[in-house]
Amino acid sequence: MVNVAGRLENCELGITAANGISTQRRQVGEAIDEFRAAWHQLLLAWFAIGDEDGASISDLGQVLGVSEQLASRLAGELTSCEL
Repeated sequence: MVNVAGRLENCELGITAANGISTQRRQVGEAIDEFRAAWHQLLLAWFAIGDEDGASISDLGQVLGVSEQLASRLAGELTSCEL
C-alpha cells in the first residue's frame, strides 16, 4: 500500500505523495464490498438456523446485534429464498 504519511515525512509534495492512492482506494472499496456480501450471507445462515430452532426474529436480531428493521428484512429475505 502507498505510504502517504511516509512520503510526506520525506518532504514529497502532497500530490506526489498521494500518487497511486486511487488504485488502493478502489481495492479497499472492493474488499469492503466482498466483506459486506460475506457478512450478509453469514447473517442469513444464522437466521436460517435460528428459524429451524424456533427463535423469534426479535431474539435473533438481538443476539446478532442487528436492528429490528434489519432482522425483519433478513427474515423476509430468507422466507423469499425458501419459496
